[in-house]
Parts: sequence; C-alpha cells; structure tokens
Amino acid sequence: MRLTFSRIAYYIYSLAAAFCLLLSLVACKDKAVDEGILPPDKMEDLLFDYHVAQAMGAQSTDSTDYKTRLYCAAVYNKYGISEQDFDHNMEWYTRHSDRLYQIYKNLEERMAAATQSAPLLGQGQGGAALGDTLTLWNGGFCLLSSNGRKRVEFAVEQMDSLREGDRIQLRFSTRWAYPEGARIAFAQICLHCAGDSVRTVTQQISLSGQQSVSITVNGQPVQRISGFIYQHAPWSERPRLMIIDDLHLSLIRPQKAEATPADSLAASAEPSATTTNEIDSTMQKKTLIMKHLRDSLHRAERQEQPHFKE
Repeated sequence: MRLTFSRIAYYIYSLAAAFCLLLSLVACKDKAVDEGILPPDKMEDLLFDYHVAQAMGAQSTDSTDYKTRLYCAAVYNKYGISEQDFDHNMEWYTRHSDRLYQIYKNLEERMAAATQSAPLLGQGQGGAALGDTLTLWNGGFCLLSSNGRKRVEFAVEQMDSLREGDRIQLRFSTRWAYPEGARIAFAQICLHCAGDSVRTVTQQISLSGQQSVSITVNGQPVQRISGFIYQHAPWSERPRLMIIDDLHLSLIRPQKAEATPADSLAASAEPSATTTNEIDSTMQKKTLIMKHLRDSLHRAERQEQPHFKE
C-alpha cells in the first residue's frame, strides 16, 4: 500500500496529539506535587497543629502576638516549611475548596475528640480573671460552610454581677475559602436584661483577619448573654468555607481613676473553690491536648529567638 504525503502527515499529527494528551494527563496528576502542595493527610496534620498553636498563643497577654508567631514558627519548622509555603498551600486549597472542606470536617472531629472532656477549643464556660478582663467563654476553632453548618452559637448564664459601664466583647479571627461569591457573615451579641428586655448589637463581617464586636452594659441588670456568628451563603456545588479561630467572649471592666484591688474583677469575682478546681482541671487537660506539640515548641523557645519582621 502506497502512503501518500497527506496520509503520512495525518499519522504524524495523530501521534503528536496522543503524546500531548498523555503529557497533559501526567501533568494534571502531578500538578499539586509540582506546585509543592502538601497532600491532604499531611495538610490536615499541619492545620491541626497550627490551630492548637494559635490557641496557645491566644493565652498570652503579649499585645505584639510574639508567642503566637513563635508557636506557629515551631509548627512550620516541624513540617519543614516556611510561612510563605504555608500561605501558598492555603491559597491552593482555597481554590480547591471541596478538598479543604473535607480537611476541616476531619479537623472538627479531631478537635471534638481532643476536647471531649475539656472546654479548651470547644464548649467553654467561665474563665480565669486577668486583671480587669474576664474570659466568659472560649469557642476556640470552628468551621462554617455553605453546604453544612452555617451558625455557631454561645450563651453564658448568671451574669447578674455585671456593672454599668462593663463591656462585653466577642473576638475571633476569620479566614475565607470562597471559590466564588460575596463573603458575608454576621456576628451578634445579646444582653438579656431584667423584665424580658433584650439589647443587641450586630456587625457584618466580610474581611479576613481579627474581628471584634462589643456592647456596653447600661443601668439595666443583665441576667444572661447570648449570641452567634452566622455565615450568609447559599448552597453551592463547591463549598464556601468560613474558618473561625481564637473565638472567645470577654468581659472588660474599665479602670477607675482611684481603683483599689477590691474594684478589680479578680477581687469582685471571688471564684469559689469549685470554680478554681474547674479552672485547674481545664489547664491540666489543656496540657494533655497540646502534648504532641510540646517538644517542638520547647525546642523553639530554647533556640535563639527568631527575628520577625513587623
């Protein structure tokens, strides 16, 4: 059979097309690896340690967040990556929100198991007084999704010790994983006062980073505090995620010009022996939860302290 020039050209074209298709399939398969992206199981472990480090740093009163950055640096060192590598991985998984959603669903289960008997990262009640600031509730870390839970709630009972001028503050940090659509959420604090009256403050959230919502107590006696964070996102084929971290509710009592120790929350709260035992027990359980990070964090603190650019 005699081959014409056109038939030879057709065969060459077909072989070239098949070869290009094969290369594209291999490239797609290894694309995540080529980009230096961690596999889902390792990314899950990294994020678990990262959020625990964030929670540990939140316990510090250092306004510069030095402890938080030190603990996070220890986590990066543990996994052999830099902060830039971590951000790069988060950007990639944000674009592939279905994979990030599954990772955070697993993280929620792991966090729930770790805090089943301790309110460190989940269902907190009460707290320890630090000067004129009292932690009322620790929510820690949670995940909201357009395809799952869209709301996290809290409630603190027996708040009749509040005074006029006290400020109730809800603080948390947010990270969004949205392949598309507007980022919208709402945070609300409700003061349930005597006589069935309710005072509320609501704030819309649309940015990443630290968030804060607060309301000041007036002359009405407050009996209960409640509130929520709600993600306003319709169901979508690719999940839209709102990742909430370092979630806590605090009572801030303003300093007086001639304040005495008796005026401080630490004195006025007068925690009972039961409350003190609960706090001690929580701290012991907190240590157990963070045991897997302890070695790397202690090594980081013993080493020369890293320099962080402001």
